[in-house]
Amino acid sequence: MTPANWIQFGLIAASGLACAYRLRSVRRHPGDATVRAIFLGLLSLTVVFLLGSPQVYWPVHRVLGELPLMPQLVQHFFAMLMAHCAEVFMVRVATARPERGVRLRRRLLIGALVLLGACYAAGPLRLGLPILAPEGHADFGVTLYVLAWQSYTCLVLIDIVQMWWHRPAITGKYLRAGVTMMAVGAAVALLQVVHKIAYQVTVNAGGRLPWQESGSYGIQAVLLIPATFLLMVGITLPSWGPRVARRRARLRRYRRMAPLERALREACPEVVTGDRPFRFQVRYQQRVIGIRDALIGPLHPFLRAPESSGDAGAEARAIADAIGRKRAGAPLGSGAAPALTSGADLDADAAWLARVSSAFDRL
Repeated sequence: MTPANWIQFGLIAASGLACAYRLRSVRRHPGDATVRAIFLGLLSLTVVFLLGSPQVYWPVHRVLGELPLMPQLVQHFFAMLMAHCAEVFMVRVATARPERGVRLRRRLLIGALVLLGACYAAGPLRLGLPILAPEGHADFGVTLYVLAWQSYTCLVLIDIVQMWWHRPAITGKYLRAGVTMMAVGAAVALLQVVHKIAYQVTVNAGGRLPWQESGSYGIQAVLLIPATFLLMVGITLPSWGPRVARRRARLRRYRRMAPLERALREACPEVVTGDRPFRFQVRYQQRVIGIRDALIGPLHPFLRAPESSGDAGAEARAIADAIGRKRAGAPLGSGAAPALTSGADLDADAAWLARVSSAFDRL
């Protein structure tokens, strides 16, 4: 297999995994039109990649009774549907009146599909073509067919870019980044569409270009791979971006809490945190609970009030002093032990303990 085939299989796997990931969101939010558009777009993209593989195309061609160009017609249908879903997503997140915009673009899709069917009958079906050749076809009907679905894709891509350009202020960090990535991907894909149209028109006029437009060695992959990557990441980024950021933030806090947790474990061996679990979330929670258990348990009678409330450095010095007094066997304090700063929830508490631990490590 060629490197292009391996890249194609990688794209199939990536789009399939993304589709499976978004299926959970569809089940959780069955009435959310934006979630449904994302899922249908990724599903369509997976079908497009599958039918673009020769290992899939020709078996499907035989299953469909070897009707002329039928697998490619299905592929182009799903390519248009994918473009429509990306456009619908952009309409819903970047326009003030999304319902009206979606209805108008749905009518445009239906009209384009009717035109595609008519051009299919006038070109590939009339000629009995099993597949469009990478070097194009010098036939007016085939040129009309290529123009039909590529022109629709061109209009959609321009629409996505102009909606991004005129978008209102999007407050969500990851939604804003995702929309921008989609616009860049649409601009790159637009170059590919213009090239494909120009290539087919040149071949129809009797010209011949020294490179293939599609296929394993075609120029199409050079533009479509980055465009597809940007579109796929952009449309899914608002979903997984915050989760990845939260995971990274928790991992940083977990590592920063290590010096304080280690010192407290040595000073208070009676605090048992249990075995080291496999899941990171459980380890993260156990580290926070273990530190708090030591501070409100065996170390609590040795604590003195920090120099200033809400100061991580002052609290770190108070904890270090309490550890030293416990190790030295100092007498317990006579009054009530001070209350240390804590967060409102697990992440807020971990963030504070991470600051205290960093200050403790610098002592």
